[in-house]
Amino acid sequence: AVLDDATASASAKLWRTSRVVCCTASAAASLPLRLARIFGEAAEDLGFDVVVLDEAAAMLEPDAVAALGHGAAACVLVGDPSQLPPFSKWRDARRAGYGISLLERCVAGRAAPVFRLEDQYRMHPAISEAVSEAFYGGALRTPPAVAATRPLDAPLHFVDFCHAETRDGASLSNTFEATAVVAVVKALVAHGGHDPRCVAVLCFYNA
Repeated sequence: AVLDDATASASAKLWRTSRVVCCTASAAASLPLRLARIFGEAAEDLGFDVVVLDEAAAMLEPDAVAALGHGAAACVLVGDPSQLPPFSKWRDARRAGYGISLLERCVAGRAAPVFRLEDQYRMHPAISEAVSEAFYGGALRTPPAVAATRPLDAPLHFVDFCHAETRDGASLSNTFEATAVVAVVKALVAHGGHDPRCVAVLCFYNA
């Protein structure tokens, strides 16, 4: 009992003196119950001035709303609605109307100011240009300093290997595509002068 009291006291002090609290969206949804166990009725007086939701475009709308339900005076939704949609293990989420994130809904309805970061620092300019035209209306820019560090002569190619997948139970595979990828990698190493240790193959299949 003494240890429990000491733990509760330490938790209460930590909550009252913390300026920033980081947690997952699911933890934020159950936060009122946790605070009630520590503070009892006094938990109702605790709240957050600002809530920041990272990867908000990949978050189901109910999760986002639950995370905002703590008396926040303002919220900041950070994410990219042009990338992957909200993720859930619930297969019927989209059919039930949860295929759109709170961020995407706010952007579409212009419910709040939208700030888009247009300078990218990861991709070769040619790759960025293809992505920019396909998803961002040509708005992405590559700073000159970044472009100078991406000197590849052939940074981007699309190779169409049209062949059906095969299914083994719940598992999917594509032997034809795997063979083609191996051929491309061998060509990069043999004729492109690339070190095999510097070639990465990213795919949607588990190796």
